Amino acid sequence: MELNAFLLPTTLATFSLAFAIVWRYGSKPALWWMIAYAAQCAAYLGEIVPTVFHRTIDTMLVDAVFVLGFVGFGQATALFFRWPRRPWLNLGLAAAICALDAWQIFAVDSLKGEILTVDWGLALLALVPFLANLRAAPATPVDRAMVAASVLTVLNCTVISSMFALFGAADASFDTYMSSGYVAWSYTVSTFLNVLVPLVQLTAVALRAIADHRDASEIDLLTGLLNRRGFERACARPGQPQRGFALACDIDHFKAVNDGFGHAVGDGVLVALAGAVRASLPEGAFAARFGGEEFVVFLPGADVDAAVFHANAMLSAFTAEVARALPIPHPVTASLGIAAVGALRSTVHADLQRADRALYAAKQAGRDRISVDSGAQGVEAARAAGERPALRIVA
Repeated sequence: MELNAFLLPTTLATFSLAFAIVWRYGSKPALWWMIAYAAQCAAYLGEIVPTVFHRTIDTMLVDAVFVLGFVGFGQATALFFRWPRRPWLNLGLAAAICALDAWQIFAVDSLKGEILTVDWGLALLALVPFLANLRAAPATPVDRAMVAASVLTVLNCTVISSMFALFGAADASFDTYMSSGYVAWSYTVSTFLNVLVPLVQLTAVALRAIADHRDASEIDLLTGLLNRRGFERACARPGQPQRGFALACDIDHFKAVNDGFGHAVGDGVLVALAGAVRASLPEGAFAARFGGEEFVVFLPGADVDAAVFHANAMLSAFTAEVARALPIPHPVTASLGIAAVGALRSTVHADLQRADRALYAAKQAGRDRISVDSGAQGVEAARAAGERPALRIVA
C-alpha cells in the first residue's frame, strides 16, 4: 500500500486537531468542523485499509461516515453564519441518503448508483444551510470566502462522480473503479480542496473569534452598550465626524433604588435606561455606559434642537419603562447635560467634560431635567422646543 494514500487522511486529521484547539478557545462552529474532518479522515482510511467485514458492509459503513461528516459541515456553516441549524432536517436528509445508498448497494448492486447517491447527497448536505437561508447574503469578504469554499466542496462532490457515471463502463466493478483515473483525479482534487477549504474555514473562525473577543472587551455586558474603551475606539474611527453634540446622563437617586429594592432591580433600572438610550439614537450616533449609572451619547452632525429632542425622548422613555417593568412605586428619573462638540474644541472627549458640568448643574438645580452648556449655539430655540420646563442654560 502506497504511503501517499495516507496523505489525505493525515491532512484531515491535522485539520480536525486544529479545529479542536480553536473550539477549546470558545468557537462553537469549530466543534462541528472538528467532528466533520475527523469523520472524513475515518472514511478515507476506511477506503484504503484492508476489508474488515464483507466489502459491501464496509462500503456502507464508509459511506455513512462520509454522510455524518457532511452533517457536521452543515451544522458548522449554520453556526458560523448564525443561521438556524435545523438539526432534524439535516439528520432526516442524512438518513434518507444512507437508506438510498443501502438500496443501491444491497438491492440494485449498482456502483454508479451508489457513487451518485452519496456524492450528490453530500453536496445537498453542504448546501442545506444556504438553501434554508437564501435571503441572507454574505456581508463580509470572509463570509464570501466561506461561500466560495462551500461551492468548491459541492462541485468536488458532483462533477467527478457525474463524469464517472456518464463515461465509465456500465458494468464497472469496485476494483475497476478504484484503479480508474476518476479515483486518481478525485483524490488529487480532494487533497487540494481539503487543504484550501479548511484553511479558509480556520481563517474565518479565527477572525470571528478575534472580533468576538474585541467586541466583548468593548461592550458593557449588562446593558449591551459600548463601555468606555469601546466609546473611545468609536470616536477614533477614521472619518468619524467630530462636530455634533455630547450628552451625559445620570440616574437620579440611584443609590436609594439599590438600597431600597436590591441590586437586581437596580440592574433593571440600568437596562431600562440603556434601552431608552438605544431607542432614541439616530443613525451614526453611538452611546456608552461609562460606569455605574453614568451614560454618554455622541450625536455627530446634530444641532442643539436635535440634541434636546433626543434627550427628552430618552428621559421620557426611561421613566415610562421603569414604571411599566419594575416594582418601584415611585417614578425613577434621570438628569442630562448637553454640550456642543467641535465648536470650541477638536475632540469629543474634551467636550464631554462640559457635558458633565451641564449634568452636574442639572443635578444641582433639582434633578429630572436637562441642562445645556452655554457654548451651544441656538439654545434659546431649544429652550422653546423643550418638553421639560426645567430645561436651562448653564455657564
